[in-house]
Amino acid sequence: MNGRLQANGHRSATAPTHRPWAFTLIELLVVISIVALLIALLLPALSQARESARDVMCKSRQRQLGTVVHLYTEEYDNSFPLYDHGHWAQLWWWPLALSDPGLHTYEMLQCPSQANFGFFDDYKTPGSYPGDYRGASRIGSPAQGNWPQWMEIGVGYNIKINRAGNKHRLQDFKKPYTTGIFAEAGSFYWHNRLGSDGTLGYWYADRHVPGRGNVLFMDSHVEDVQTPYSNVNGGGKVDISNPM
Repeated sequence: MNGRLQANGHRSATAPTHRPWAFTLIELLVVISIVALLIALLLPALSQARESARDVMCKSRQRQLGTVVHLYTEEYDNSFPLYDHGHWAQLWWWPLALSDPGLHTYEMLQCPSQANFGFFDDYKTPGSYPGDYRGASRIGSPAQGNWPQWMEIGVGYNIKINRAGNKHRLQDFKKPYTTGIFAEAGSFYWHNRLGSDGTLGYWYADRHVPGRGNVLFMDSHVEDVQTPYSNVNGGGKVDISNPM
């Protein structure tokens, strides 16, 4: 029976009926809006944390690559990797110098974030050059060991090595601790200036942190360097491809 018990023992007909509690439409909309706002606030932080982890992995792979390069220099009279020593044209194929199946170097040439930007230069897809300078470079080559026929490389090699007067040995560079060997780049080689067509693909790329690109130096340390980075003639800064 509904109603409240009065003093005379009778129940009041006006007593309210009990109902189960529930959200109103407005309350539901408010809750949904708050959840959506929280997600919007958290997503950038989660994305940044994920990219920070990729940055750590990228640096780790470059350090491993530095170890491989020094093993190579010990084997080849302090010479840096070249597919055919003494020939500038063969710098095009430098990855093959590191393609020994026992070294497992192919993964070390990958940046974990390169796939986010496609390809800067892609020899498998003619006419696609230039793409995003933060992308990778896809180069065809005879497959060796575990390396694919179409190599996708996320780092570039210092073009100053063996370009001028066979300058390709460690002792040829006066400041190995400030001379870069490999860097995140859109092309499979890099130098400290714009390309002939004005593109950034030949500079080191900022895939993880805006304005910073990871570089492996000749003394095997890795650090992120400001990019784009003017060369000594263009901006008065140190040219890490061949500091004097």
